[in-house]
Amino acid sequence: MKLYKILDKEKASVVRPLDSDLLESEVENLLEKDPVLLLGEEILYIGRQVKTDVGKKLDLIALDKYARLIVIELKRGYAPREIIAQVLDYTSWINKLSEREIEKIAKEYFEKQSLPFKSLHEAFEKTFGKALHKSVGEDISIILFAKDFSQEVIRPAEYLNENGVPISCIKFEIFSSTENEKYFLTEVVIGDELVNEETNKKEITAENKTFYKKLIDKLTKRLEEIYGDWTLSLGVERLFPFKTYQDRQGTWTCSYVDWLYKDEAKFCLEVAIYPGDEDEKQGFCLYLHARKQSTGLVNFFDSGASVLDVLEDFENESTSNKPQYAKYIEMDNFTYENIEKITITEIEKIKQIIETLLN
Repeated sequence: MKLYKILDKEKASVVRPLDSDLLESEVENLLEKDPVLLLGEEILYIGRQVKTDVGKKLDLIALDKYARLIVIELKRGYAPREIIAQVLDYTSWINKLSEREIEKIAKEYFEKQSLPFKSLHEAFEKTFGKALHKSVGEDISIILFAKDFSQEVIRPAEYLNENGVPISCIKFEIFSSTENEKYFLTEVVIGDELVNEETNKKEITAENKTFYKKLIDKLTKRLEEIYGDWTLSLGVERLFPFKTYQDRQGTWTCSYVDWLYKDEAKFCLEVAIYPGDEDEKQGFCLYLHARKQSTGLVNFFDSGASVLDVLEDFENESTSNKPQYAKYIEMDNFTYENIEKITITEIEKIKQIIETLLN
C-alpha cells in the first residue's frame, strides 16, 4: 500500500512508511486518546492492562454503542500465531465475569485516568447518548491490532468468525512525509462487520433456537445434495460445502457457501431464518454478499440492467465497496417444507447471475 500527499493539482509526493519504533504502550495511548481511531466510530474504553486469571494482562477493553464488550490485543509488529490462543484465554475469562466485576474494572480504569465515574450505565449514556438496556458482557467481540498478520493468524481467525466467534484483524502503518508530518493508517483485514446496525430482535427462547437450528441443518444437507456439484463447477474455488451457522442469540440461523473471488474477496450465497423485529413477522432471507471490500464485485453488480432486473426485489445494503443484496420474505407457514420450497425457488432465480459473476 502506498500513500501520497497531494501538493497541488499537478503534484503529489510519496509519504513513506516508517519502521515503527513505537512501543505497544504508545500505540495504546494513540487508540485511547482517540476512541474513533480503532473502528471509525466512538467506543468507550473501560480497561487497560487488565490483570486476568491466566497470568497475563489484557491490553484494552471497550464497549461499543450496542453494549458489546470488545477485547483488544495490540502488537507493535507482526502478530504471532500465539495471539489467537492468547485472546481466546482472555475472552473465556471475561465471559465468566459478572456485570458487577466488569463495573469494578471500569471504575478502576476511570479513576486511573482521573475521570469522574458513578456507574457504567452513566458512562455509557454520556458517551453514546442513550441508555444502556442490556447486560454488559452478554456479547463479546475480539479485535487484534498489529502491523500485519500472517496466514497462521488469518486462517484461524476466519474459522472463528465463520463459527460464531466475532474477531477482527486490523493492521496499521505509520507514515512520514517529507515535511516530517506523521500519518497513522489502518486497514481491516478480517471482520469489518464487527460494528453493524443495531437490531431490535425478539427474545429467542432456547426451544425456538434449537428449532431453527434443526431446520437449517436439514436445509444445509438438502442444498448440498441439490447444488453441491453446481457450486463446484463455477470456475473459482468453492471454499467448503454448504455450512450451517447460528449466532449465540439465535437471531440469525443460516445455511451458506463461500467462493474465493478473483481479487481474493469471498463471495457468499446465504439463506437464513430471522425471527423478525417487534413489528415484523418472522421470515426467510436470501443474501448475496462479499465478506470484504471488492472493486471487482462492485463493478459486476453495477454492470447493467440485466443484473439489476434480477435483483429488483432485493434490498441494496452495500457499504464501502462491499456488495450486499438481501431479499426478505415474511412467512406465516414456518415449516421445513415451506422453507425448502422457497429456498429452491429463489436460488433458481439468481443462479444465472452467480454463474456469470464467478465464471
